Amino acid sequence: TLPETIETIGAEVFRNCLSLQELILPDGVKSLGERVLQNCVALSRVVVPASVEEVPYYAFYDCDSLADVTIEEGVEVIGERAFQSCDVLKEVVLPASVRAIERNAFYNCVALESISLPAELAIINKETFYNCENLKRVTIPDEVVVIDNYSFRNCRSLTQVVMNDKVEEIGDYAFNSCSSLVEITIPKSVETIGNKAFYSATALKVVVIEGGNLKLIGSSVFVNS
Repeated sequence: TLPETIETIGAEVFRNCLSLQELILPDGVKSLGERVLQNCVALSRVVVPASVEEVPYYAFYDCDSLADVTIEEGVEVIGERAFQSCDVLKEVVLPASVRAIERNAFYNCVALESISLPAELAIINKETFYNCENLKRVTIPDEVVVIDNYSFRNCRSLTQVVMNDKVEEIGDYAFNSCSSLVEITIPKSVETIGNKAFYSATALKVVVIEGGNLKLIGSSVFVNS
């Protein structure tokens, strides 16, 4: 239990605390340091209060038992690799206040089935959901203009992707090896479909390209699909 007076928890404070099972951060905490709880392999529950603006770089990396995450309204940034390789994390609800999810934030969260993306998000960064092999559906928020490289690569259970009509770029390998994806509609706002974007999407049967602004279809986009 941490005292209510704490405002800052520095880098690596609880890193490799192998028996730590639960942490509820006090409401007054404003700043968390990088790798603050990295490799806390027994940690199963954490609450990030509204006073924290950013879940930092590698914050919960390799927290193998983390199953229950509460991120309160007020948090604005999910940092790079913040939840990477949290092996049993099945569901994440991000508050509307989140405006940025940095690259690799949920990389290799192999149990992740559902994530609610905030409305103000403007970009799905590189490798954000790479190898989330149990993720089943995703709705791209209305303000997203870029689905970056490798963002959903190897999401083998992904059956449905709903894109908004503001997406301009689908990056290289974005949906590569999404082997359960049956149908995709590319909205008319899209200007670029990157190399191998849908490579080895082996269940893909229907592709609707609405056109209008499309300028580039990269190499090997639908190979083995």
